Amino acid sequence: MEQARRVVELMRKSGTPPDLTSYNYLLMGYCFSGDLAQAAGILSAMEEEGLKVDARTYDALVLAACSAGKLDGAMVLLRRMADDGVPVLLSTHVYVVNSLLSRGFYEQAVKFVRDFSGKDTWLDTEAFGRLAVKLIKLDRFGEAKEVLDEMRKRGLVILDQLKDYESKITSKKY
Repeated sequence: MEQARRVVELMRKSGTPPDLTSYNYLLMGYCFSGDLAQAAGILSAMEEEGLKVDARTYDALVLAACSAGKLDGAMVLLRRMADDGVPVLLSTHVYVVNSLLSRGFYEQAVKFVRDFSGKDTWLDTEAFGRLAVKLIKLDRFGEAKEVLDEMRKRGLVILDQLKDYESKITSKKY
């Protein structure tokens, strides 16, 4: 990460200031590695440059919050994204859902996907489908069936892989 930071400084010295994408790559790297102090420094630099945050910026911050076990912080960021009209990326959904499931918050994971659905059919299909697969793998068949029923009710496509998993649900008692 230090080398990447030096490249950005060299860019600035050569008269090519880093853009939002450059900063987002740095931010994601620091958030992924759990270096929140450096991530905060990147956010400050972005502010100083007058750059507005985007979906990738929020994605990195939600990853950091989820990785640190700060689900409340992740939810605050998601609310801010909604307030600012910034679309939620699939990866952002995945970070939150994985964090909820890893802590045993199965019903909350289902509620989260429901609450953030309805704006993009592809995103809904992916988010509900991935949640159903994860729930099946966790032997949470009741919740998985609920998710599959929700997908049908919304007219979302249930992909072949998920149909294969669905047969596990019908053969289990929950």
